[in-house]
Amino acid sequence: MKLRYDIAPDLSKSSMLAFASLAKAIHQKKLTLALGAGVSASSGLPPWIVLLRRIASTYLTHWEFDKCRGKANNSRPPKDLSIAFWNEYHWSDTTKKIANEFVAQEDALRLAQMVKARVRPHDWMYLVRKSLYGDDPLPAPSTLLIGIAELCAGDVGNTEILSYNYDNLAETALQRLGVRTDCIWQPSASRKVGVVPIYYPHGHLKCGGGPTVSIVLGEDDYSEYAIDQLGWRSSVQLRQFSSTTCLFLGFSLTDAQVRRLLWVAKRSGGARHYAFLPSAKNKDDKAEMLESLFDAQLRDINVNVIRYCAGNDGRDHSRLVELVTLLRDLRNIPSLLWT
Repeated sequence: MKLRYDIAPDLSKSSMLAFASLAKAIHQKKLTLALGAGVSASSGLPPWIVLLRRIASTYLTHWEFDKCRGKANNSRPPKDLSIAFWNEYHWSDTTKKIANEFVAQEDALRLAQMVKARVRPHDWMYLVRKSLYGDDPLPAPSTLLIGIAELCAGDVGNTEILSYNYDNLAETALQRLGVRTDCIWQPSASRKVGVVPIYYPHGHLKCGGGPTVSIVLGEDDYSEYAIDQLGWRSSVQLRQFSSTTCLFLGFSLTDAQVRRLLWVAKRSGGARHYAFLPSAKNKDDKAEMLESLFDAQLRDINVNVIRYCAGNDGRDHSRLVELVTLLRDLRNIPSLLWT
């Protein structure tokens, strides 16, 4: 049998070989779909940088308000804040400009930590929830999420989800297909039969309310999570990386903790994994070299990269939706890939 390169002629040879290897692996082994911020952003939720900008803008608006009342000044930031001005119509143009500069200049985790340290714990969770959802209902699942849900629905007993997002979009997309889910954000009993488990190692903030669950967002959260190597957040990822084939979607794979756990899993003989990553159509030599170097480093931690064309600016992800749909079909009929 020969591989049908014409089934995805736009993929490079290395990406096509990785795609074929993935299609074969998920037909034979358990699959874990690792969902990053890009998946939720495809449905209209704010990506990481916008979430931080909203958090910073809200805090700076409170700071300006306290300055006007004589309760703070430029050298005395307010603390123990109770959050009220989370909506964008409260923010001045100056506040938004400063927030943009903060986000551009500061390390993301450190910026989140600086704001978190000045806000009451309960109000911090309120601020993150409002920055994520506002007062809007949960958006409808995108075509990408629908494709992901269909990929799961094709083999419920052998599919799990590792969501690094706080929202419940994946759960909603699956339930619309009649697939039962089990959302897990802490140590739990054995897996339920006939459901797709969705693990939330970074915490869960369900739209519309739900249990109070700690989230990983600030610098101290990541430090605690790194130190507690035997804790649930690390162990659930390590288990999936060690015992299942993982497919990373909407993921930049720059998170140091995830890369460390992938390295540990490889050292213990873990499975081979795959990642769909965007590639700009018109790259200069520097961009192509950096991309190749990045992909080579991922192979060193057992992640095979499938690069898809994301338009001239690298932001058009329609091809990813098509590849996920093709993968769904190949999971059901793997012979489509061969002649």
